[in-house]
Amino acid sequence: MPAEAGTVVGMALVEPGRADDGEGALIPGYGHVSMVFVHPSHWSNGYGQHLLRAVHALGYTRTTLWTRRSNERAQRLYAAAGYVPNGRTTHLLDGDEIIQLERRAEPV
Repeated sequence: MPAEAGTVVGMALVEPGRADDGEGALIPGYGHVSMVFVHPSHWSNGYGQHLLRAVHALGYTRTTLWTRRSNERAQRLYAAAGYVPNGRTTHLLDGDEIIQLERRAEPV
């Protein structure tokens, strides 16, 4: 959680990835990013990248996340962190399309 002068300005949640869209067994080395939030008053200050670097430091070799197709700002953040569309899409209850992005860790 990035903090500025003792105030939390963002947060991320990553959980171990599972088969069958989260219903199945754990997949070793796979993490699913459920959320990345930065308060709008702190956008464009590098906090999103900081959060994603912390997620990647957990050691997952593959991470995925979902985002609205219409959320170009988030897609730019994720692309800068190495995420690319993997071809999976679905729709939210409100009809908005969401796309899945994936990042593979660099070989060490």
